[in-house]
Amino acid sequence: MIKDASVFTNSYFPTTIRHREKQIKDLEYQILGPLTQKLMRNSIIYGVAGTGKTLTVRYVADQLKTSKNVQVWYIKLREARTEYSAINTVGKALGLGDQKGHTDTKIYSSIYEYILKMSQKHFLFILDEVQNIKQDCNSFLDFFLRPEENCNLGEKKISVVFISNKITYPQNLDAGMQSSFACIDKLIFPPYNANQLRDILNERTAAGLYENTYESTVIPLCAAYAAQEHGDARRAIQMLGIAAAIAEKESAQKITEEHIKKARETIEFEGAANIIRTLPGQGKAVVLAIARDIKARKKKGDTELPTTGTIYIQYNNIVTIIGIDKLTQRRVTDILIEFEEMGLVSTALIFKGRMGRWKTVDLNYPVEIIEKAVTEDVRFEEFKPIIIQSKL
Repeated sequence: MIKDASVFTNSYFPTTIRHREKQIKDLEYQILGPLTQKLMRNSIIYGVAGTGKTLTVRYVADQLKTSKNVQVWYIKLREARTEYSAINTVGKALGLGDQKGHTDTKIYSSIYEYILKMSQKHFLFILDEVQNIKQDCNSFLDFFLRPEENCNLGEKKISVVFISNKITYPQNLDAGMQSSFACIDKLIFPPYNANQLRDILNERTAAGLYENTYESTVIPLCAAYAAQEHGDARRAIQMLGIAAAIAEKESAQKITEEHIKKARETIEFEGAANIIRTLPGQGKAVVLAIARDIKARKKKGDTELPTTGTIYIQYNNIVTIIGIDKLTQRRVTDILIEFEEMGLVSTALIFKGRMGRWKTVDLNYPVEIIEKAVTEDVRFEEFKPIIIQSKL
């Protein structure tokens, strides 16, 4: 069934980008200036995951390769949580090595020195997932937005395209940096709708699958699922690729709706499991507490969401059973905030009159998937649904 498996991976680069014509035109105006003896413009691109931000920027930036006077760097800041970590990541991408132990000022200086030694005149930094920088991003932004104030670059010009999954980035800027950031171009990438996702999937199936290997309802179903989940094209493409692999393993005649449903469950589980596997034991106990609280409420017909207080009760029961130290309720609340940043949970404040203000917590993944992912850890085997059912 599968003609080219790479078509369904993140590394695949299509020759055309569908339904992003306006964004391509805007970006060409912003960053292709050097091709017509003009300057590049600084910009930030906003949009949720899977809306074609990275693909479109790299597609447009590739046109700069025709000029020997331009150097482009694409740098992903997924693991950079602080300004120091971010600028060290940039230095490593330029080939300066890991400079941990040096001051941030020293790292900034080494990047400037490196640029001054290069033959090109224009330098474009594409900084992806910049929203991950949680602490002290003023100096980091200053380096890219006001380089001429920090170093005598002569005729050399530094420009930047920031890519963020969160429209609230950046926050807590000082007055000077707020002014500089207000002047850069902002570009929004909206989620794809079901029809647009269908077009994208049709193009991928033509390149990645042999003819007559899938039922006619497969692509519309895959597009509909992805459209419900923030219009994520990356997820839709991945879902179709996994469904094809499942169908091949089963020696099926064609890819069916059932294979798409299985692929969706696989993606949901892996999405949760990849986060949960990185958590320490205490973090796993907290997320399991949320799952058990939701499950207990559903059993009683209670439609309200768990609160930090009821989650802590469940957490107490779990740590007592598995025999690990008990954290304070304040620390558990801090962990819930961390979970929200990871995309594992969503929280909301509700007002209950004289009872005060409560924080509710909801999982962003099905309870069953959370339970399955947590109980991969042998310390939590006691809570596997199949074991609990057998004991009952």
